[in-house]
Amino acid sequence: MGISLGSVNYVIRKLVEKGFVKVNRFKNSRNKISYIYVLTPQGIKELIRQTKLFLKKSYQEYLLLKAEMEEVKKKKRELNANSSLDALAER
Repeated sequence: MGISLGSVNYVIRKLVEKGFVKVNRFKNSRNKISYIYVLTPQGIKELIRQTKLFLKKSYQEYLLLKAEMEEVKKKKRELNANSSLDALAER
């Protein structure tokens, strides 16, 4: 994914500090380094907030691209119409 382990650990620590993630150890695990990461209620609220922002931004980008595509189609139709008129004029 192109992210170092140190970067992942840093981000997880910051999420825990902000109260978005809770970290628990597996008590019965043979691997004593095993952890479970759980979103807290505050973390779920933040996830929802970030998701809403992402969807809003994505929809705005979609509308912008749609408008740009309509403009390109309009210019193409105009060029095609002008080409047809030029061809008729040459005859």
